Amino acid sequence: MRLGIPPKALKRRFNLMLSSKQLDDLIRAWPDENGVSSDPETYAACIRAQREHAGKFIGMALGKKRLESLTEEQAKQLYDVYQKLLEERIISEIGDDEIIAHYEIVTQQKKLH
Repeated sequence: MRLGIPPKALKRRFNLMLSSKQLDDLIRAWPDENGVSSDPETYAACIRAQREHAGKFIGMALGKKRLESLTEEQAKQLYDVYQKLLEERIISEIGDDEIIAHYEIVTQQKKLH
């Protein structure tokens, strides 16, 4: 472990790695400027794997207690917030503090209403 870097942040640094063949397949399947993929199944599988990978790290950052305390509406709102965030950045660029801050914003809205 490197000093000054929390263990959770170190774990997140290990991104979902692709083999050379998988990367080549993904590049070929990447949608063109019109949004059309030559291999939609490969592209969808990669996106699904990335989201599952990110979901694990978001779950680790929030912890079981926070996740279990969410209402159905809050869970949906939080899912939407994290999906938008993951469209803009990769999970390794998002820290635990930012993940928790979004959770706090969503859960504070309930208290305001």
